[in-house]
Amino acid sequence: MTSKEAIHVREFGNPCGPTMILFHGVLDAGSNWPDLVAHWGDKWRILAADHRSHGLSPRFTEAELQDVTSVWVDDVLDLVRAQEAPPVVLGHSLGAYLSLTASLLDPAAFGAIVLEDPPLPAAKSRPQGVMGNLFENYVNSFNGQGYEQVVKARAERPWTEREIVAWVESKAFVDRAMLRALNLPARDWSQPLAATTVPTLFTLPKDKTLGDPAARKVELEDVVACNNPKVKVEWMAEVGHEMRRDDPAVFYGIVEEFLTEFGLNA
Repeated sequence: MTSKEAIHVREFGNPCGPTMILFHGVLDAGSNWPDLVAHWGDKWRILAADHRSHGLSPRFTEAELQDVTSVWVDDVLDLVRAQEAPPVVLGHSLGAYLSLTASLLDPAAFGAIVLEDPPLPAAKSRPQGVMGNLFENYVNSFNGQGYEQVVKARAERPWTEREIVAWVESKAFVDRAMLRALNLPARDWSQPLAATTVPTLFTLPKDKTLGDPAARKVELEDVVACNNPKVKVEWMAEVGHEMRRDDPAVFYGIVEEFLTEFGLNA
């Protein structure tokens, strides 16, 4: 474990079940999994982390803001390594990127990883360092507009009420200094994906891409072309970036089939 202040972790589900750890996306929090917890909580012990500078976790220090991604990856490794047995780790967006990166550093610590539409910045695709301003402008649009944002989400998103409310409420806990420092390092993913020993599931939206479609296509080339039998790719139709919320039944079914294949389903 590192000497820095530990992140906040919420515990749900069956305390006697196998452990599943959830890592949320940017702007969200560990509270943003109510439907998943309701679906799997009877069988799994579920730990839902708040990333640093999100939710109830500590804010980044000035020194840590120089490399927020490395600190986040260390946080993931600290929580995963603290478990009695290698857990199943499910990450969404930023949480998926961090989970994959951490699993490549210490594969023995992970039982399996499920990656819900991860950003995979590659040196050959999009320029880095531009997302923070977009995120900051977006989260600022929620200031004093909680009820209005709930009403808007009800009209625009096919989510349950508890998912909408948790999603809106989490925006009040986002650290703007973190957003201004946000930068996910680009890398070539082909070799580490071909070599990984961790069962890895990518769930990706078939119709709606994350960011620019052309850049996203380039990012995913290494994943789609991977011949590693431990790496699985599942495309979901008629969903967006929040696929577990857009079509939970299909998402849960895909994940359960994947875990069953590797003997990990609870």
